[in-house]
Amino acid sequence: MDGETIDGLRDEVLYESNWLTRDPLTTRFEKEFEGVNDVFELQRNLNNVFAYDLVPSPGVITAALRAARRVNDFPTAVRIFEGK
Repeated sequence: MDGETIDGLRDEVLYESNWLTRDPLTTRFEKEFEGVNDVFELQRNLNNVFAYDLVPSPGVITAALRAARRVNDFPTAVRIFEGK
């Protein structure tokens, strides 16, 4: 195999693997939690986060906990730590 084929293959694999990165999901969920004004919105956003079946980044967890504190909902804050 020549160098062009390997480099081309590597670039193609890197390009295809960028379609699902955590950065766009992290920024999306952090923005959604910043706009939460009631318990329904908080729980809906949590369901969306957990539906992806990924471990949320610390920034998303922090934003969710702040939103739970903002709407004064302790049971949902516990649910965030449980991951359900």
